Formats: sequence, structure tokens, C-alpha cells
Amino acid sequence: MQEELIATTGYYENGLDKIHPLPTVPLKILAHDDLVGRLIGRGGYSLKKIAAETGTRINISKQAELTPWNMERTVTIAGSIEFCSRAEREISRRLR
Repeated sequence: MQEELIATTGYYENGLDKIHPLPTVPLKILAHDDLVGRLIGRGGYSLKKIAAETGTRINISKQAELTPWNMERTVTIAGSIEFCSRAEREISRRLR
């Protein structure tokens, strides 16, 4: 159990019982409004599943922020670099 916690939240310092959190980085992806439904899924299920499986927080900009000149929404992923990378791969796969 402790190894799982360290793998998702931080790392040991020289074998001590001191856990340091992994740095959180934001990753932003632009997605056309017509494709965002593929990512969100019915009732937000797909988006929640990706976030849970990758250990990240994922937010999508509001549709109200769109303009006739910019039909792209911003998908923001927050988590460690490794986890953001996993989430980005899955999001990109669903947007294709």
C-alpha cells in the first residue's frame, strides 16, 4: 500500500519515511469544439475515467468562451509530468 502511495504522490528521501510530493505541472491542449464531446463522454464519464486512470485533474474551458474566430476549447491537465503525459496520450487518441 505504501509503495502505491509513493508512486502516485511522491518519493522517499534517501530511504527515510519522508515523502516529497511530485511537482504539479499544467499541460494545455487545444481541441476543436466539435471534437470535445468525444473526450467528455456521456455525463462526463470518459473524462472522469481518464482523470482517474492517470491520476490527473482535467478541466475543459466553457463553451461560452468560444468566438466565431476561435472555435477551440482549452483542455487543461494538471499532475506530475509522467501522469500528464499518460493523460495527453489518451486525450489525443480520443480526439483523432
